[in-house]
Amino acid sequence: QLAEKLIEKLKDLPSVCGMCRIPVVLQIVCRVQKYLGEVGLPHTMSGIYEKYICGQILEAFKTENPNSQVIIDNLDKIPNENFPQFTELCNLAFEYCRDQKLVFLQDDLQPDLRTCSHRGSIYGLLFSESVNELSAAAPLFLFMFTHKTVQEALAAVYVAKQTPEKQWDIWKE
Repeated sequence: QLAEKLIEKLKDLPSVCGMCRIPVVLQIVCRVQKYLGEVGLPHTMSGIYEKYICGQILEAFKTENPNSQVIIDNLDKIPNENFPQFTELCNLAFEYCRDQKLVFLQDDLQPDLRTCSHRGSIYGLLFSESVNELSAAAPLFLFMFTHKTVQEALAAVYVAKQTPEKQWDIWKE
């Protein structure tokens, strides 16, 4: 029944529907539908990514703080005191988009992100994978975002939070 409702909604959103041929994007759309319920899907992939990131962060936060009344419905309004790693995660996403990197090591993470990376996931957006075959003595932990498009969405948040002058410099690069 839920799948049928989602299929009906996607018929009205051809650009989103077309992207759902990519399994990871379909999973993201399904998660957003779960988060939003009857509210309906955003009409753009940008809107879907925003709701996905908000939902992932809130879900991770509520796991550790089940009685919290924090609401996140907009990436611009994520309270830094509750989500200190979010800004650093956006910065990392931007740097690695700019440098065209998809995978990186734990040593590449700033200290704020290293402290929470032991859980295997940071807000369900950045994941670690142990690769024993590539390391001589200890497991090597590689990190990657859920999908390149999620990395790009987080990078866009980083750029949006910069001053106009800094944005101009970024786009000139």
